[in-house]
Amino acid sequence: LNQTCQNFEILIIDDGSTDNTENVIRKFNDIRIFYFKKNNEERGAARNFGTKRAKGLYVNFFDSDDIAYPNHLETAYDFIQNKGEIEVFHLDYEVKKSDGIKIWNAVPTYNINQQLMDGNLLAVGGTFLKREIALQYPFQEDKLMAGSEDYLLWLQLASKYKFFNNPVCTSAYIEHSSNSVLNFSKDALIQRKELMLNYVFEDKSIMQYYGKNISRLKSTTYFYAALHLMMMGCKKEGTYYLIMGLKETPALLFTKRFIVILKYFLLYSK
Repeated sequence: LNQTCQNFEILIIDDGSTDNTENVIRKFNDIRIFYFKKNNEERGAARNFGTKRAKGLYVNFFDSDDIAYPNHLETAYDFIQNKGEIEVFHLDYEVKKSDGIKIWNAVPTYNINQQLMDGNLLAVGGTFLKREIALQYPFQEDKLMAGSEDYLLWLQLASKYKFFNNPVCTSAYIEHSSNSVLNFSKDALIQRKELMLNYVFEDKSIMQYYGKNISRLKSTTYFYAALHLMMMGCKKEGTYYLIMGLKETPALLFTKRFIVILKYFLLYSK
């Protein structure tokens, strides 16, 4: 509501929350706010639910614990005016702790379509989609994919459209214990990353667009699993995915990512 650009609508999708979200929202008397309460189906389904009910030319998704700075929508609007009605674009973001202390800035972007091979560098809150595109390519609603459904969608979109980027920081991703990957069980994490790869392999557009670079995407996914398994103290499983990643792309042995995984191997493994 503090946006410098005031031409917007807010759709709040209460995906089966157990707190007092509805009571809080009802205190705001603003015709631009639309509240929907539904049974819990996870974030992919909640975002798709909102997209179907949105009226704007573009949609932008925020998780409940992230922050849009006052310049968020105006920066997006000005970018659209400058570039034309592009299908998808991203604004920069930063990561903060819940106490407001900044942890790090977003990964610099130079070619998002290609950088996505090395992992999910985008924030959902920083990503804008034309609503017609979001309707045509919805988030995967498989609950087992929760936490990777956005990355899968970015890969699908990258195989069809150019991701534009405006390097202006307009939002913050808030990192805290409740949204940590460490809240996932070991089996849930492994299942999620393996499932994401299965969806990738089944998508002809992704496979055709990334071609021989699919091996790098696979190794990046395996390294992600290895890192977080090590952080959970799962030495055996983490080592397995580390080796799998190196088999796909041996050159990753000489990257900072490999060194970080080894650090956690020494610090957290049991």
